[in-house]
Amino acid sequence: MNSDVDFQEISVLISNGRLKEADKKLNKIIKKEKDTNVLSNAYLLKGEICKQKEKLEDANEFYAKIIEMNKEHGVAWKLWGANLMALKKYDQAIEKIAKAFELNPEDLLLGLLLAQGYFDSGDYKRSLEILRNELEKHPLDAYLHYNLGDYSFKLGLLDDAIFHLKTTTDICFVKLTRHQTPRTEINFIQQFFFPALEKLISSYIYACYYLKGARIIRDYLDIYGTGQLYEKIERMMWKFFTYIPYKKVSWELLKELPEESKKLIRPLLQMKFLDRAGIKEVKKDYGEYIKEEYFEKNFDEVINNLPQFHKYFHSNNEFHDLDYLYNNHIYFLEHHGQ
Repeated sequence: MNSDVDFQEISVLISNGRLKEADKKLNKIIKKEKDTNVLSNAYLLKGEICKQKEKLEDANEFYAKIIEMNKEHGVAWKLWGANLMALKKYDQAIEKIAKAFELNPEDLLLGLLLAQGYFDSGDYKRSLEILRNELEKHPLDAYLHYNLGDYSFKLGLLDDAIFHLKTTTDICFVKLTRHQTPRTEINFIQQFFFPALEKLISSYIYACYYLKGARIIRDYLDIYGTGQLYEKIERMMWKFFTYIPYKKVSWELLKELPEESKKLIRPLLQMKFLDRAGIKEVKKDYGEYIKEEYFEKNFDEVINNLPQFHKYFHSNNEFHDLDYLYNNHIYFLEHHGQ
């Protein structure tokens, strides 16, 4: 490679949005350069500029030029395929990504991308085959298990979804609580840990494994105790109990929860199953702040918003942000009543 060419400087220009300046420098390089390695790098950056301008077809033309010079250029095959995926040209995308994967079979992300291509094209069987083959090579990769769980969930393979999503959350939890896990890996894990946990809870609901679902929620509530992570799990708990159709089962599962969570879920169950004694209790606690006619006629909206109301009421005991509450479809009287 020509040592006089500073691609790092041009990459920084592109990252900072100075696309015209970067493009001008690349055009000069392409015009005078003969070295195919240098030209390949220049075309890669030209492709990146096109992607930032959302001109994916133009970017693909540059990747095609690289392939003309070097059929073994895995990065160009991968980027070309990824763009075709974004353009929903799945057959062409699969062809390009498969070539990149053939050149670099140890690259798990390429395997995941190829599986996604088959899945999005409707060839679900081939997609799952690829992921299961990758699982033999990477049995403890959380993101691989997450993809298998996600696809199984979408296909209604609930037992498979539960196995892989539970494995995902277990691996993630170990890595998130291990001191030596690098910060970059933690940030990556957190992006799919909660989606995995939410899909896991949904899988338990759809498979009618209510007790297992309640115990998973309880365990994570016990682990996190307080903070934003706790609040996310609490919202999953609310969804879980909202979707359970059986009154007796719901009240039995309530016993599995920590005391604070029971206080939140009990009004939901009282409202949901139209327990008149329970509704009377809820109205006693909150009726002063909820317009009577709305409360009587719109159980569903009250139920869906009660966690936020419950938290706001008990933390402030005074309603300052009425507009925010109105926008969430619960109608409150002002603090002094009207």
